Amino acid sequence: MRDPPLESADEPLRDLQFMPADGLLREDVRNLGALVGQILAEQLGPAFLAEVEGIRRAAIVRRETGAAIDGLAAVLAAGARERCGDLVRAFATYFQAINLAERVHRIRRRRPGGLRAVLLALREDGVTLGEISALLPRLRIEPVFTAHPTEAIRRALLQKEKEIVSCLVADIDRGRTPAERRSDRERMRMALTAGWQTAESPPARPSVADELEHVGFYLSDVLYRVLPVFYEVFEDALAESHGRAPP
Repeated sequence: MRDPPLESADEPLRDLQFMPADGLLREDVRNLGALVGQILAEQLGPAFLAEVEGIRRAAIVRRETGAAIDGLAAVLAAGARERCGDLVRAFATYFQAINLAERVHRIRRRRPGGLRAVLLALREDGVTLGEISALLPRLRIEPVFTAHPTEAIRRALLQKEKEIVSCLVADIDRGRTPAERRSDRERMRMALTAGWQTAESPPARPSVADELEHVGFYLSDVLYRVLPVFYEVFEDALAESHGRAPP
C-alpha cells in the first residue's frame, strides 16, 4: 500500500491543541522555527530548506497516520549523501531552539507562584518562622555537572544560547514594544546564524580542561549571577509571609 500523499503546504498537517497557558510557548516555537528556516535557506539555499521541509512533513504524516516507514525512507534516500550531515544538523538546530523556548516557558509557568506562594502555604499549614529558620542551615544543595569532557558544549555555543534565552525572557509576558521585539528578533537571528557557523566540537580532542571550561560557564555566568538575586527574593518572601526574615 502506498503512503498517503503529503498535504498542501498551505494546509496544516495536524491540528495541535495547546492549553491556554501554553499559548505564548506556541508563539515562541513558531517564531524560532521560522528563524531557523530562514537561516537554513540563507546558509545552504532554498532547495536545502525545501528538502528539510519535505523530510519533516513526511515524518509527521507517518507518525500521525501510522503509515509504513517506506515513504519516509524514500524521501531520505532521495537526498544527496553528502547532505546527510547538514540535514542532521538542521534538525538538531531546530530542536535545540525549541528546547530553549520550552525552558523559558517553564519559568513563565512557575512565576505566578514561586517562593511567596510556597511560604504562604507553609504558614497556613502552621509552619512557624522558627521552624523554617531551624531548617535552612540543614539544607544542602549540590549542583551536578556532566562528568565527561566529550559532553561539554563549547562556551561560544553556550553564549549564543544565553543570548537567545535572554531575548525570550525579556518578552516573557509580551511586555516589549514592537521596536524592542524587532531588535530581539534580530539578536536571536544573529545568535542562531553564528551558532550554525560555529563547529559544535573544537578541532582538538576534548580534554579535562574543556570540561573545566564547561563547568566554569555555569558557575561564573549562571549561578554566580542568580544566587544573590535568589537570596533577596527569598528574604522578601519570608518577610511578607511571616512578618520578618531570619538573619
